[in-house]
Amino acid sequence: MRQPKIRCIVAGLAALWLASPSLSAQRPTAPPPAAQPGPQDTAPARAAAATRPPAPRDAIMFPIFWTWSDRQIDDRALLVREIDDIARAGYGGVYAMLRATRYHLFDPEVTEAAAFASRLCRERGLRFIWGADPRFGATHIVRKTGVGANLLMVNKEFQTRLSVPAGADPETALLNESKVEGGRYSLRYNYPARRDLHMLTEVSLWLNPVAVEKVYAYRREGGRVVRSSVRDITAGHHLFINRAQNYVEVFGTADLPAGDWRVFAFPRFDTNMYAYDSPEHEREFLALVDSYKPRGVDLQGFWWDEPGYYFQFGHYAISTSVYDDFARKYGYRLEDVLYALPLGLDDESHVRVRHDYFNLLMDYVFGGERRLLERGERAYGPLQMGIHHTWHWLPDDAYAGAGDLWRGLEAVDGGYTDTAGGFERYFRSGLMDRYVDASRLIIAKSLAKYSRSGAAHYNTWGVEFADEVAVYWNDLMAAFSTEWIAHCYGYTGVIGADRNFGPGYPDHSSWALAPGFNARNRRVLDITGFVPPAADVAVVFPVPTILTAAGGRASAINEDVHRLIGVMPALGIQIDAISPDLLAEGVIEDGALRIRAQRYRALVLPHATVMPAKAVSVLRESIARGLPVHLTNGVTTLTTAGEPVRLDATPRFDIPQDPDRLAAAVQAMKLPSLCGRLEGAYLNVIPGSAGASFVTVMPIDPKVPVTGTVTCLGQPIAVRDAGSLAIFRVDARPSRVTKVF
Repeated sequence: MRQPKIRCIVAGLAALWLASPSLSAQRPTAPPPAAQPGPQDTAPARAAAATRPPAPRDAIMFPIFWTWSDRQIDDRALLVREIDDIARAGYGGVYAMLRATRYHLFDPEVTEAAAFASRLCRERGLRFIWGADPRFGATHIVRKTGVGANLLMVNKEFQTRLSVPAGADPETALLNESKVEGGRYSLRYNYPARRDLHMLTEVSLWLNPVAVEKVYAYRREGGRVVRSSVRDITAGHHLFINRAQNYVEVFGTADLPAGDWRVFAFPRFDTNMYAYDSPEHEREFLALVDSYKPRGVDLQGFWWDEPGYYFQFGHYAISTSVYDDFARKYGYRLEDVLYALPLGLDDESHVRVRHDYFNLLMDYVFGGERRLLERGERAYGPLQMGIHHTWHWLPDDAYAGAGDLWRGLEAVDGGYTDTAGGFERYFRSGLMDRYVDASRLIIAKSLAKYSRSGAAHYNTWGVEFADEVAVYWNDLMAAFSTEWIAHCYGYTGVIGADRNFGPGYPDHSSWALAPGFNARNRRVLDITGFVPPAADVAVVFPVPTILTAAGGRASAINEDVHRLIGVMPALGIQIDAISPDLLAEGVIEDGALRIRAQRYRALVLPHATVMPAKAVSVLRESIARGLPVHLTNGVTTLTTAGEPVRLDATPRFDIPQDPDRLAAAVQAMKLPSLCGRLEGAYLNVIPGSAGASFVTVMPIDPKVPVTGTVTCLGQPIAVRDAGSLAIFRVDARPSRVTKVF
């Protein structure tokens, strides 16, 4: 691609960074010593770690993704050159992965290359985090077991836009349903010949229609499906498969009473995807993992990118295991209520079914990820485990099996999130979309506080970007104490398609700035320790509401909440984003809500219409004991079990879609805050030691420097023409403010 010219400000910053010998000479932290031979019980180490505060800096290494094609796997000299190039750029580790290669994870050539690269990384002082992602072994596993993950489809089209036309019923707008006429019905489902995926060796999801799971007829009253009317009419169906044009038709007859009847079906597809619900698949995968240490792979961690089935809205993973495990866990049969997954029912019983189903999928995906970590730690000792569980964010992530980032903490060592699309979009976006990006950084640092390592990490990338974009984002992530997992060294596409993930390093002009980026980040690390910013307020992310809502509405709620979270640091308000399950752990102490080691002086609950019963109890107690509790966009009306809730509260507002109105609505809540508002800046307060704190100031608009005075921690901070990250140390005794960056 044609590279943009480096702008003056970027050239100036690069020259400033690279001119300092003390910065450019800094080397990455070396990986830990090699693990001793033989299995190790890490339970005592974990118990000891649980009794002391995590040290985020121990997990911070400023890494870069490193993609492998056939060339890297076959050519040892190339591996040496690339590792040396990465080390010279100042990176402290690599997240190595297969990408555009004909090899799969089980091929011995791949393990041999990983063994060579991992040993070389240790020699060069780099950590080697290995992308042992089972989807890159799916070719072998599916071939050996004879089956891939199966899905049920209810969409009108396989890939469905989640926006709902104005005036349409959100519960039915995206559902493929047919009216019964003359006792007959017919439904057509289009499926793609290819669904490109970058995390699958075979490059595309392959769909093979094999059966029809169920066909249901039902009536509606007042826009809701009458549950008592639902009838299983599967026995009268026929399935036609047109493989030439990639569609199936489900048609048949239905003997129904008079009335307005609708029908939908669950056509079933076999795929080439790794089945997280399959014990056979997992056994095969973990056997490979067990072979790594004996075969010389010297790793310091594992990572999965966007883990899950890669199914989207309207695609339901299904198998005998899913049915059996569902009944065992929840005490009722999914087969008997399958219709509740896409249908909104008049008695709200769909809420429990959807919540239970999506949590079962998380048992498979997060559980599989956790078992990989545990298996690895038996051989190697404590390991890192990432990366982010976000794909398209909710609601699609729920169908992939990764719908609750806070639940996902059981499977990873830190707080991991990512951006949505190339980071140059921030430069073209309006304020509300910029708040969405800020929200994802806030979620990463919030997750970090409840994680094993206490460190926050962020994956973002560019497609067609000027160097100034990378310069701005490098500072933006540091302002929120989130480590940048740089994306990426090597080809970013797949075989036969570039996938529009950017040029890949070193083939971009900003590669020359990488040593300066990493030196600059290490300066920030020396100052703040990348400790996650403080929080006075907890914003409760409405995971159950989104999991149980219709697709279009769920997507709109997700965007709403991200904007609400993202506006907070622009107003100086220090927040954490937590889940309802974390809220359920809360205890009122000394006028604050304590959740583990965190204390919050106010709660904000957007779209909290569905909540776990324990969280409702904590919410009631918080209100009764005078803790400020602010609900928006309605109040809680149902538990996740579908039971009705009466809450003595009134919603403050519906989240506005205009940034000025949103800011005014949030300020009207008068939330407690360590800082005031500094126009045009994100503010974060980072706890230090010996009574000190650090305040980071970052321009919201990359092209508009920040000037003004703001009060933080009771002391005035004068900011002058800050066009990039500025950091101030605030000491309480004696009272003093010092600019340190």
